[in-house]
Amino acid sequence: MQRRTLSTGVYDQLGYDSRSRVVSITTAETSGTPIRTRTFSYDIINQVISSSVNGVATNYTYDLVGQLTSEIRSGFSAQYAYDANGNRQNKTVNGVSESYSYDSADKLLAVSGGNDPRAFGYDAAGRMTSVQRAAGTTFLAYDFDDRVVQIQDPTGVQNHTYDSLDARISSTFGGVTRNYRRSGAGSWAPVVSDGTALFSPGVAERRGGTTTYLHADSGSTDLQTTAAGAALAGREFSAFGELVQSAGTWQGQSGFMGLENFGNPIQVGNGGGVYDPGTGRVGTPGAGGRNDYTPGSGGPSNRIHPTIEFVPADEGGPYTAPWEWEDFFAGWGDTLTWGGTRQVRVWIGCDDVVDYGSGSYRVGEIVGEVHDTALGGKGKAAKIGARAAEEGVEAARRLKPGSAGGPGAGLPFTRKTKREAIKENAPNGGPCICVYCLKATDKPHVDHIIPRARGGNNTLANAQVTCAHCNLSKGIEDAPKNPPRQYDGRWPGAHWRRSNE
Repeated sequence: MQRRTLSTGVYDQLGYDSRSRVVSITTAETSGTPIRTRTFSYDIINQVISSSVNGVATNYTYDLVGQLTSEIRSGFSAQYAYDANGNRQNKTVNGVSESYSYDSADKLLAVSGGNDPRAFGYDAAGRMTSVQRAAGTTFLAYDFDDRVVQIQDPTGVQNHTYDSLDARISSTFGGVTRNYRRSGAGSWAPVVSDGTALFSPGVAERRGGTTTYLHADSGSTDLQTTAAGAALAGREFSAFGELVQSAGTWQGQSGFMGLENFGNPIQVGNGGGVYDPGTGRVGTPGAGGRNDYTPGSGGPSNRIHPTIEFVPADEGGPYTAPWEWEDFFAGWGDTLTWGGTRQVRVWIGCDDVVDYGSGSYRVGEIVGEVHDTALGGKGKAAKIGARAAEEGVEAARRLKPGSAGGPGAGLPFTRKTKREAIKENAPNGGPCICVYCLKATDKPHVDHIIPRARGGNNTLANAQVTCAHCNLSKGIEDAPKNPPRQYDGRWPGAHWRRSNE
């Protein structure tokens, strides 16, 4: 998109460089007079090294593994330091420092020093349940599916409810209940109404007969304009989401990267996840059992990018990380050896350095496929042999028969059932194995054995793990129609008989 023009005549103009990276976003009046101008510059590996708002620049620096070490602008200076596990050890803002301490499972226990010392408590599932400050303690409660249902602090109580698709359907705070209506199913469907306002997602919101128009940088909404085309309110966030500067009175609860702010420093996501911008951590463990920034199935990462499309780990969704060469070469080798190099990394204990959700890793996978094709597929026998030796009888088990009917008929799996299915497929914590092509995958799909459209339910008995190709090829049928690329063997496979046959 190059330009978006609103009904008021105000428009957003986007500029790109030769690598299709956003380098400018200008919000202007009909006459062309700028209201807000944002610019971005990058280094050779796609890390944002500078951004500016109306001419005021913020400069960013990173360490050798892509962790943000500083962000500096006029009136704001922040430095960050990390331990060997990627946990933040220290943060210094405008000369005021605070230190962080962790337990053996990398859960943040306390922040000491600074202007806001605090201590954190957790339940047996690793979920953050309390934050103790000088002004009082915040308590958090969750449901069986790790979704926050209550946040209680000295200023009041928030209550949240969800549907079976993990979408937040109501929130109550300060005596006001908001009932959310969405444009589709699921937590990522945009909200079009909450009972107090009407929304045109990403465009405008209407409260009490007054329409406010929304404008964003490359992630968070940072400007609101009026029906007359004038600026109403503006704001700027740090790379981790702390409010750095604001002007005017912001309308609504929208916070950093679309999270909602109900008066507590902890912000709530549409899928029931919570995020603390002050520490850069989420409330429930993501991949690897950690509570930090996580790009998905690839494990923990603190590679904070000032313009990432941020989503807390416990909610899933898009994530854009800076370019990393170790991820690129890992993707190349893993594809060429069908997961063999990943097993080596697991054995020697260095697999956690690879970000499997990064664009760098995906590009490496593509290069690996091209490389294998150039070799004439000579690596196939070695791949299959190595995988069979590693997985043995477990990989070649018969398929489960599936389950239909009951109260879960036609419903999607809960996150709890998905976790159980993945654990059932890979009980030792290694890569999952697609039940159809027997290919190791670090991006498993949990599929309904009996399709939902034919009455399949959402129990573990009807859950199986597949690769992305086989899941898409299967659709609403009983089995995938076509094998994935590089598959070498019978199709349908000899092991496809169900365990009840």
